[in-house]
Amino acid sequence: MNPLISSFIETIQSSINIKPTQISEGVRQGFVSSIKLQNQEIFFCCELTFLKLLASEMLFEDQPSQEILLDLSKELANLVVGHAKVLYSKQNKHLNLGTPQFWGEDYTIQQNNGLHFELNGTKCSIYME
Repeated sequence: MNPLISSFIETIQSSINIKPTQISEGVRQGFVSSIKLQNQEIFFCCELTFLKLLASEMLFEDQPSQEILLDLSKELANLVVGHAKVLYSKQNKHLNLGTPQFWGEDYTIQQNNGLHFELNGTKCSIYME
C-alpha cells in the first residue's frame, strides 16, 4: 500500500480511534495546508467539518476557534507526512521533511490527482504537486 495512504489511515485512527475510509471522490476546496517531502509539495484539503471532528476528538474543543482550526490543519499535514517519512525509511527511502504552511480556509486546489478519505460523513483529500 502507498505509504501516504497507510500513514493517513494510521495517523487518524491512532489519534481519534476512528478509522477513515479511502473513497474515490474528494474535496477540492476547504482548509488547505501543505508540507514538502523531499522535492514534492503535499497538500491537504479538508472540509471544515472534518477539522471540527478532529478538534472535538483530539482537543476536546466542540467550538474550535479559527486559530485552532488553522493550527490543526497544519498539524494534520505534519503528522501524516512525518509518519509517511518513517514508513518510506523502512523501504530504505530517506526523505527530507519541510515545515507545514497554511494556504487558506476557502482555498481551491489546482492539482487533479489526489487521495481521498471520508470520516463520519466528512472529507479530507491529499494532493501532490
